[in-house]
Amino acid sequence: GGTAFHLPNADIDVPQNSSLEPDGSVNGMTIQMWVRGTAPGNFKYILDKTFSGGVGSYALYTGGNGGALFYIWLQGGVLVVSPDAGSGVWDGNWHQLTGIYDGEFVSIYLDGQQVGSGTDTLHGGAIEYSNGRTDHGDLVIGDFSSPHTASLFGRDIDEVKLFGRGLTDSDVAATFANQNSVAATNGLISWWKGEGNVFDSVGGNNGRIVPPGGT
Repeated sequence: GGTAFHLPNADIDVPQNSSLEPDGSVNGMTIQMWVRGTAPGNFKYILDKTFSGGVGSYALYTGGNGGALFYIWLQGGVLVVSPDAGSGVWDGNWHQLTGIYDGEFVSIYLDGQQVGSGTDTLHGGAIEYSNGRTDHGDLVIGDFSSPHTASLFGRDIDEVKLFGRGLTDSDVAATFANQNSVAATNGLISWWKGEGNVFDSVGGNNGRIVPPGGT
């Protein structure tokens, strides 16, 4: 869109809702967004579905080399991380990142193209959202948790989408070419467009900026 989430000192907290917790084992799930920035640093979180003190249920983050990776935490305590899209994404231009779990592989796409061949979960399974010790958490855009932490991303984010299905190669290419294509809206759970507000235009999972009035 014409505007975006510019959050150098804040994050967007979206309250927990079961609609934000796709099982993933059958239909998969996808997180997609546009990002812009330079040198965000290591282990900065672009998006996190909060789960416990050390890991999210699903997340996009910069990893240990300041790149861009997608991961999921499967039931049984299995962390599966995608290949790294690389630090070249942080060149100050807008880039589209798409993280996909298709029920078997965990993949990341940069500007409509898959990076590597994905990481095989070996057994698939459902994403963990509650294990009896740590309960379902909020979805946070721009950090690991909220209020913001040392993992604050602090760069620009736009057109954040959560799908209740794993997008195909052709779907991702279509979404890169046209944000409003059939592939870009089919199976969409939530869409935070960043048009001067933190509203979810699809699922009603509206966020709030933390701290209030923060940017």
